Amino acid sequence: MKQFLKIKIVEPDPDLPLLNRVREVTITGRRNCETLMALIHAGQQGITPLERWAAGKRLGHYVWKLRSWGLDIETINEKAGDVPYGRYVLHSTVQVLNRDDSEAA
Repeated sequence: MKQFLKIKIVEPDPDLPLLNRVREVTITGRRNCETLMALIHAGQQGITPLERWAAGKRLGHYVWKLRSWGLDIETINEKAGDVPYGRYVLHSTVQVLNRDDSEAA
């Protein structure tokens, strides 16, 4: 299965505070797309590997990949008993422009 998301990232321009910079980016990979959609839907609550799908152990990797596309994602360190984990919160303003989740033939 191939999947991609075309998104628009809106960032404040540090040199011109009243203007925003807008970039269009294509996110590829099923898990990367699923992670981004989960971050968008979670809002300021964020997501953790404990709350996510079976690939939760790899959630940090997918967040790292999303950061490489220029998304601002904060990691908040938390603990469940003695087990440390991260809560990931998306701070970028993202608009999904186009989505392809068709299966490869």
